Amino acid sequence: MTERLAISAVLPCFEEVENLPGVVARLGRALVEVASSHEILLVVSERARDGTPELARRLAEVRGDVRVLTQRAADPGYGRALALGLEAARFEWLLLTDADGQFDHAELPRLVALTPGRDLVVGYRASRHDSLARRAASRLYGEVATRLTGTSGVTDLDCAFKLVRARLVEGPPLRSRTGVINAELLGRALARGARLAEVPVTHLARTAGRARFELRVGRLGAVPRPTEAWAIARETLVIAVRRFMASSRAGTS
Repeated sequence: MTERLAISAVLPCFEEVENLPGVVARLGRALVEVASSHEILLVVSERARDGTPELARRLAEVRGDVRVLTQRAADPGYGRALALGLEAARFEWLLLTDADGQFDHAELPRLVALTPGRDLVVGYRASRHDSLARRAASRLYGEVATRLTGTSGVTDLDCAFKLVRARLVEGPPLRSRTGVINAELLGRALARGARLAEVPVTHLARTAGRARFELRVGRLGAVPRPTEAWAIARETLVIAVRRFMASSRAGTS
């Protein structure tokens, strides 16, 4: 029988008022099944205008396993939201996921079953239910970023369903403000010798809510905002330069 884990689940939340109650309920049931102790950290943005922060606080009032962290309007970005959650997490394992209802959290036992002898269990979307434009952008980014950021062993860099042993990502604050934080975080863990396992997970179509980094453009559907695309490219290059400089220093020492 798989050992039960102590898990901090970290969920960045932007405008997810329609998704959040169901996601928290389903995730809570899955955590009870596999965890000896758990917490659900909802990182809500002051920039949300649909009532998500207020709803999150109401959920925390009625659920003892929910904590709410507020992401200030002056400190925006998905990466910053995730970093705030990581800094506040209390348990040995981190479950990094989203509040958009696009993952079946009932599959969490499949990830937990792979943790013995591993430090990272990373999901990959077996069949993606995103717009064509978003799938194309994600594929291009993934092919480039895995080579530049030291994450070439990861199939689906941005899949928001992963378990990470907390001690492997401790240290200096993660700097990425965009989804590049996934590459930064996984690259740090792998550089420290993390043992990796991957597992296919179900990916569902978004039915409500709004991602902070997308625009809807006619038949193309959801596409990255130009400012976000530029920020992603810039942050990926920054990580690549840091890796090169660290390697150069190691080679001359």
